[in-house]
Amino acid sequence: MPGFVMTWRSWRKYRMKTKAAFLISEVCAPWVTNLWFFLVLGATSHAWPAAITAILGTSIMPMAAIRVLTLIGKAEGRHVQRREQRYIVFAAIFVLLGAALAGLWHLHTPRIIWVSVLSAVMFIATFAVVTRLWCKASIHTGLWVCVTIFLALTVSPLWWAALVVAPVIGWSRVVVKGHSWGEVGVGIIAGAAVTAVSYQLFLT
Repeated sequence: MPGFVMTWRSWRKYRMKTKAAFLISEVCAPWVTNLWFFLVLGATSHAWPAAITAILGTSIMPMAAIRVLTLIGKAEGRHVQRREQRYIVFAAIFVLLGAALAGLWHLHTPRIIWVSVLSAVMFIATFAVVTRLWCKASIHTGLWVCVTIFLALTVSPLWWAALVVAPVIGWSRVVVKGHSWGEVGVGIIAGAAVTAVSYQLFLT
């Protein structure tokens, strides 16, 4: 009986941990991160048409594209777990980002939103190269680090505090078997590097 109780408790603990990790992984998915990121920029710049265009190009439409690719068998799930399937997703997102940039050209778009969408292009390019040459770096953690550092540098230093969430997101991705800790680390480094380069190129 004691062994059964311990097994039952261990199973319940495992279930709770898995559910928590799944929830964090979904709430902090890249499309959600891009959504709230451009909502913040829209609120601070008061350029809602441009912010909504950016949301469509970096969040809503990429998620819809992944859904279509999943339905036709070109991708496996909304998080695209298989490394070799990421390339077609990256290509689709490149096209959508190009469409977003074209839309922003016809709007009154503040510099901060221009730079943010250009940073998204750099982000996808960087992760495509890393995926091809090295490993399946975590986009969940990479994007979180990328946007929070960007907001800390451009909107408020209070956003630095949001970086503490990155290891939690990384933990969730490891628990749901989406990534290894090494891939999480590479994602964090790559995301920070994208923001550092884009900030130096476009905002200094």
